[in-house]
Amino acid sequence: MTTACATLATDAGARCCPPARTARVTIVVMLVAAGLPLAGASGAAAEAPAAAPPATTPPAAAPPAIGRRMTAADLRDQFEKCLKTLRKAEDAADGRDAGRVSTLLRRADELIVEFDAGAGIDEFVGALAASRAAAVAGDFEAAGAALRHGREVLRGLADYTVARPTEVAYRSALAALDDRNPHDFAAAVDRLDATVQAPYLADRIRDARAAIARGRAAMVRNDMKTGRKEVMAARIALGRMEYAASLGQARHGLLVAAELLRDDSFLTAREQARQGIHAIRDALGRAPEPDVETLNAAEATANEVWRRLSKPEPGDPGRLEAAADQIETLRRRLH
Repeated sequence: MTTACATLATDAGARCCPPARTARVTIVVMLVAAGLPLAGASGAAAEAPAAAPPATTPPAAAPPAIGRRMTAADLRDQFEKCLKTLRKAEDAADGRDAGRVSTLLRRADELIVEFDAGAGIDEFVGALAASRAAAVAGDFEAAGAALRHGREVLRGLADYTVARPTEVAYRSALAALDDRNPHDFAAAVDRLDATVQAPYLADRIRDARAAIARGRAAMVRNDMKTGRKEVMAARIALGRMEYAASLGQARHGLLVAAELLRDDSFLTAREQARQGIHAIRDALGRAPEPDVETLNAAEATANEVWRRLSKPEPGDPGRLEAAADQIETLRRRLH
């Protein structure tokens, strides 16, 4: 993102900007400079050890352990390890070695627990709940401390947030604290929560772990068909998390591109629009059928603007924002 920021400075810094425009440029520069990743998840594979079939029903899945906080890059690597281990388990379920399938599923569950602990999704939800409660009680100092803690947790969840609205909502919440206004604070926190949709992510993690537990139980009965079905269910649950991430990254790219385009930062706007389009295409590869038409329309609009960004039309920033709003309707429908 350093090159993008330099380009922005070259485009916008050569002339005097009015105060409102300068403030908008500052916010956009901070978002672009934050280095929030837009690429899809990637990582190294986790090798699964061999083990004998379990003699009894597997114990209930343990709750997420408290571990070190992971960066966004760490989480991407960890997520890819989860997927790769589940793919190995699905392939193994085509054979007759129930012990190997069970071992791979146990390893996949361990990786998901580590991902959950490192992501701090429940921690973020708890921090926002604490901030709301403190504000209602009139303890604005405690509300601010909880809010800042939640914002810090979000740094690792960058792939699953819509960065620009997140930053705007966070600043609005801080302003409401300064004004001692619990109503405005609660509204801003709600908007911040919506940019992440942490409960949706937490539910998908629970779905994946529940499917893995059922798959291991099937291996006790040597029921390979049911075991394979449950492995697929776990992969689908994680795939829905990937879809949510792609939608968030697509919206972020298009919104930032629109802001940069308004400030005549054409080269940087073109790169952000390209990243947004790439994320839309990733989303199309995972989208449920009812969402495909909306994603295709958003991609067509973004592509049309992207192709002429060297000589944009006056309405192009609004067109990019309209495409971002189409994507947001899909994000809000996630359940």
